Order: sequence, then C-alpha cells, then structure tokens
Amino acid sequence: MRIIVQKFGGTSLAEPAVRLAAVKKVIEAIHRGFSPVMVVSAMGRSPQPYATDTLLSLLREIAQDVDVDPRERDLIMACGEIISTAVMAQLLKVMGIKAIALTGAQAGIVTTSEYGNARILRIDTDYIMHLLKEGYVPVVAGFQGAAEPVPPQVHGDITTLGRGGSDTTASALGAALNAERVEIYTDVDGVMTADPQIVSNAKVLPRLSYEEVSEMAHQGARVVHPRAIEIAMEYGVDVWVKNTRSDHPGSQITSYEELPFEEKERITAITNLGSIAYLHIGVQEEDKPYVEVEIYKMLGRLRVNAYLASMSNDRITFAVTRQNLWKVRRLLDSVVVPVLRDGKPRLYLFDTGSDRISFLIQREELSKLGDSAEVEVIPVEIMENTSLVSVIFSHPSLLQKVMVRMLSVLNEEDIPFIQIADSRLSASALLNESDTARAVRALHKEFGL
Repeated sequence: MRIIVQKFGGTSLAEPAVRLAAVKKVIEAIHRGFSPVMVVSAMGRSPQPYATDTLLSLLREIAQDVDVDPRERDLIMACGEIISTAVMAQLLKVMGIKAIALTGAQAGIVTTSEYGNARILRIDTDYIMHLLKEGYVPVVAGFQGAAEPVPPQVHGDITTLGRGGSDTTASALGAALNAERVEIYTDVDGVMTADPQIVSNAKVLPRLSYEEVSEMAHQGARVVHPRAIEIAMEYGVDVWVKNTRSDHPGSQITSYEELPFEEKERITAITNLGSIAYLHIGVQEEDKPYVEVEIYKMLGRLRVNAYLASMSNDRITFAVTRQNLWKVRRLLDSVVVPVLRDGKPRLYLFDTGSDRISFLIQREELSKLGDSAEVEVIPVEIMENTSLVSVIFSHPSLLQKVMVRMLSVLNEEDIPFIQIADSRLSASALLNESDTARAVRALHKEFGL
C-alpha cells in the first residue's frame, strides 16, 4: 500500500472553491495509486467564524481580566480542526469518495499532558490502517491529540500541539504510517527564495534539505514548522510543499545527501522575521552569568524563544517576537533575582516601566531589608520596532563569505544594523523594521537569487 499524507492549512479550507480544490488533490492522489490520509487545519483565519483565534475569543470575551483555564482553552482550540474534518469528509463523500472524519484522539494520537504545547508520544495506527485497507480516506484533525487518562478518568484530556501543530500531525502520521511522502498544501507554489510579498521575482526552490528548511523556519520563513521537519528528518520521510490552487510541482524537502552536487553549497534564501522586540538589561559584570541563566530559565518556562543573545560582559541583550513581548514584560516586571556575594545577597529588581504600581510596591518592600541585602534596580530597555533579516545557506563552510557580503550590502545601501548574529546555516542582522523590505531585496539581488 502506497500511503500519502496530505495536509491542508487554514487558507486552503477557507472558502468553498478552495475546499473543492483540496478535495481534487486527494482524488488526484488516489488516481496516482496512493492511499491518502488527509490532515486539516481550522478553516480560515480570524475573524472568520471557525478560525482558532475566533473560537478562542469566545472564552476571552467572558471576562478580559480572568485567565482561561488551559484545559478548557485546549478544548475550544481543538474545535476548529474538528469542524474541518466533518466538512471535508462530507465533501469527499459527495464527490464519490469513501471518507471518515477523525479527531486527533480517534486517529490514535497520544500526547503529553502539556496543554497548549503537547508533544506526540506515539500514534496507534491500527484503526487508520484498517480504514485505509477498507478504501476510506481518513480525514484527521491536525494540531491535536489526547493525553493518557489519569484515574478516575476513562478518556484522556484533549490537548493541542502548539504553533505549527497541523504540520506536526502530518509529519508524525507520515512517519508512523511509513508513508511514501507527506504533502503540505498552502497558498504559495512551494518554498521560495524570499517572501514574494517583498521580492516580486522570488523563485520556488525545487529541492531543499531538511536542515535548510528548518533554519528558514526558525528565522521567520512561513514554511513547514521546524518540529514537523525534525520528525520527517528523523524518520526519513520526504515532505513536499505545494499550492492548493495550482498544479505547480512544488518543493521537495529531503536529506542533504539526496541533493544534487551543485545544491550542496549554495545560498538558499533570504528570510525576515518581523515584529521583533529587542531588550537590554545592564548588570554588574561578575553577576551577569548567573542573572542571564536565571532569565533564560524563566523564558523557557514561558516557552518563549529568545534570539540574538549578547556577548557583552555587563549587558544581557536578547530579542523576542512582539507577540511574546507581553509575556516577557509580565515576567520581568518587578521580578527579583538574588545573587549571593561575600555572604551578603545582592537583589536585582527589574523595571520594564509597564507596571509602576507593582514596581514601587516591590521596591518599598525590599527597602525594609535595610543593610542585610543590597538592592539594585535594573531598568529594562525595550526596542519594539525591529526585524531580523537572515541569509540562509546549505553548508557551514559558507558562513564567513556570506557574513562579509551581507555586511557590505547593508553598508552600501546605508542600512544601519543593531546587532549581527550567526548560526550553523545562517547569517543574520537585526534592523529597524522600516528597513526590512529594502534589505531583503538588496540581499536577494546580491546573492543572485
């Protein structure tokens, strides 16, 4: 049996015409000799009625100042995908295809119990394999699963997989079912050399390595989620990115070893991660390592990714996406980090300037310690209108040449940068957000993409 997993994102399900186009992709796969498993996201994006954010707003509107319980939040967030399964299964049936809608739990997806960011532990594939042998197309809700039941529960709680969860569902099903390939359908023809909304002549890359795509995703490209790519790479499943509305062959994501020789050392793409907030925290040099570790531990507990960690001796600097800034402000505002020096504690009290009442109360309470502790107030400086522009390449040996050319282009274009950084397959510059498009276009031209 030749199994194919086909995942359709929210924009591929938002309207009747594009839903019909998605069903035609499934039918085409059947005609090509495949047994398809369809994975679906919630239909459309906010404010469309069945988008995840729209459904979530139903809970938030009840009381803006009361946090939603994570268990109930996952319940309502899972509803959008479940609606999609029923709609798409019915559409397949109308087109003469045997189909059945499955929640993540019904599809055998067992996860950890971490609401909002659960990890897939295993997939029990017996039922899906039975359905495939009977000629059904299983239509599986992406982005979700169910945790193991905890007595006295009979059934485990519904959980969601976090950002990019439907991609993760598709990749994990592809691995568990030993699928021949996984196809990710979206609203572009494939993985491109730059954001086509910024670079009008951006091209589709016919083949990429898992590592290239993972790096692009980490640096802001809206392609396959990194977690999905990690699963595909671990199990050797080829992933294709295609357009629901066209017959373009798309982009194949495979192992580095499978790339042609000329693609093993190349400049791959220019990416941009917009809406970045850049934070500066000054501390005494001897305390910086300890305070920095404590801050990153706290960010980890919030599941907030930090970019551009500094190498300064007395300043902690890092960047977060603007959508996570409110979490970071809430975390750091009035938090106290203690450091023991010569038997006497030094207490670092952070001030983001966003909650003056909490800060003033905290400072007043700490002042009651008198000489028993040294209290140091640390302002947290925040630059909100920044963007990360990155050059992605296929082999680490290219880093030095890429960095030199990138900095030369920025200087020639008179584009100031705030900080530069590099990783194994990318060179990046933090810029003012207003310079992003100009920088992306200049770098795309410089590297002949």
